[in-house]
Amino acid sequence: MAAASCAIRDRLKQANLVVEVYDARIPMSSANQDLQSHLSAKRRVIAINKKDLANPNIMPVYYVKVLEKGDTYEIIERSFPKKQKVKKDPSVIEREEMEKIGEVWVNIVRRDMPKHHRNFTAFHRKQLIDAKRVSENCQREVKLKVSRSLKLMKGAPIRTRKIARDMLLFWKRVDKEMVTFKNF
Repeated sequence: MAAASCAIRDRLKQANLVVEVYDARIPMSSANQDLQSHLSAKRRVIAINKKDLANPNIMPVYYVKVLEKGDTYEIIERSFPKKQKVKKDPSVIEREEMEKIGEVWVNIVRRDMPKHHRNFTAFHRKQLIDAKRVSENCQREVKLKVSRSLKLMKGAPIRTRKIARDMLLFWKRVDKEMVTFKNF
């Protein structure tokens, strides 16, 4: 391949016109990329081979317009043909739109509703767990306060007896002081 490319480069220096043959099935891949820099300075004719085997949708059709013509050159402009807009029947357009809307609804039913349901059940489960945690904390606080009040209730008779004893001792002392004060 290297020897052939070298020989072609030597011949290109002597040629005034180059005929390139592309395979119509793969027109861009069948071009020799190594020689494109040498071919750009030459006048070229591009021939397409095996067009009957090519897919007509893949093979582009070019319109060629000669912009300037000289003794040794031509400047051309290539363009694709303009596609003519096909006017569709309004009933066909409406049917296509209804099919698109139907596909959107089918996607919603198949994909979005189960996804939403999963999110909803996960959120509901989280709410239940949080509510249970809050109720357990409330129960703990109420039990703590009740246990404190029960402790106070259990100790109430003992405290009242102690207070009564202290009061009795206080008044006895006061009475003794009064008696001693009267005697003086």
